[in-house]
Amino acid sequence: MAASKISAATTAAARGVRAILQSEQVGKLQLWNQFQRIGGNLTPASVSAVLMEADSGRIARFVDLMHEAREKDGHLHSLLETRELSIAGLAWQVDEPEEASTSESDKAVLCQEALNDCWGFDRAVAHHIGETNLFGFANSEIIWDRKGSNLVPIKIIPISCRRFGFTSAAGELRFDPKGNQSINEDGVDLATAYPAGKFLMSSRRINGDVSAREGLAWLLLWCALYRNWGLKDWLSLAEMAWKPWRRGVYHKGSSPEDIEILRHALLNFVATGAALLPETVDFNIEGPKGAAGPINASSHRELVEYLGREMSKAVLGQTDLIEPGENGARSATELRAMLRNERRQADAHSLAREIQHDIINPFYRVNWGERPRLRPGKFSFTTDESPDLEKFAKGIQALVAAGTHIPARYIRDQTGIPEPKEGEEVLAPGVTPAPVTPGPAKPAPAEPAKPKEPEEAPPAPKEPAPSKTAPAAPKEPPARK
Repeated sequence: MAASKISAATTAAARGVRAILQSEQVGKLQLWNQFQRIGGNLTPASVSAVLMEADSGRIARFVDLMHEAREKDGHLHSLLETRELSIAGLAWQVDEPEEASTSESDKAVLCQEALNDCWGFDRAVAHHIGETNLFGFANSEIIWDRKGSNLVPIKIIPISCRRFGFTSAAGELRFDPKGNQSINEDGVDLATAYPAGKFLMSSRRINGDVSAREGLAWLLLWCALYRNWGLKDWLSLAEMAWKPWRRGVYHKGSSPEDIEILRHALLNFVATGAALLPETVDFNIEGPKGAAGPINASSHRELVEYLGREMSKAVLGQTDLIEPGENGARSATELRAMLRNERRQADAHSLAREIQHDIINPFYRVNWGERPRLRPGKFSFTTDESPDLEKFAKGIQALVAAGTHIPARYIRDQTGIPEPKEGEEVLAPGVTPAPVTPGPAKPAPAEPAKPKEPEEAPPAPKEPAPSKTAPAAPKEPPARK
């Protein structure tokens, strides 16, 4: 009786978990509550106020300001997009366990097919790479549904980082369900409030600060804002440099009214091109002397480019991935095609581990339960660059000839050649591959006709040898009557 009650309770709990997995739990906010435009008249003091608000755990305005800075700075957007696409563009797979049984192999294939069909998976990968590098965390909601006899993820919805905050008591990350930054009163811990598999949750160690100040956003925001302020001053300087210089002189004894008219004319002449002046003042105009003036001599360009290089170092680890360095175009071309290997490897490894924990393992548990003998497949991104097989083979031959012992597994890992299964046909020295069974023979194409050679004349017939006996005389016809 007790066992039946436990079984019924377990079944009811499993049904409740499936119902939560299949329904959308993160409510949608109205458009006015999805973001806040910080504005363009920013000063260092107003930015510091936003950062102090983020230090207290309310990060919504800080997230909005960082996204707004990305929208204004093409260089910053290119850096972050390069980091995001370096992982979102990778191939991935769900590998079966080592020495997998037939059941484990089949279930790994089912899991990979489900992720291939899951809407928004690639977008979620880019979201988690970009936001975790900026703010140290990222979250997405996973919607599940029935497909045949299995429950599979069908949709992944990224959640904006502005809908989270940190508690004042312990600085712990919480979800803000109402969108009003009442983290201490209404904050929800998604990891404990919902079953495994409902949310894909990422976190990173970027700068080693406390959780509320983790990420590159604190550095990139100041660089982007100073670039924006520098560009604004640069444009103002360029506008002044190409406008005609106006000079006014008022004579001794000029009335205050005449002096005010002269001042007004100096300020508005460029916009209107006309001025009405009294006789007691002089108005002189000088055109620009050329481009080699204050524009090229200013330090605005140096400041803007310097801050851009600093952002490149922070996001990508170097500057040549975006702009040519001292070695010229060849060096830049070789480097732009790849991200620094250690950063890409770290991003791919961390996100693959989180996908394994929040999607792959729940996929097995919700469909087949806890089975010790059923090992889940392993999710991974393909980050290894394929080597030049010809050069690699020559190098291996030289090392083996020198007496180096090289494991065969290392060679297979480097070249991507799988381990042959038992009974599978292989190519090896001294092994002749099985002949291919021929199909129906196709008629051979007709060869072009060769010109006929002139035929030789047939030999003349031989005369019969003379007979030894005389031939009989011909008979005479009978006489006519």
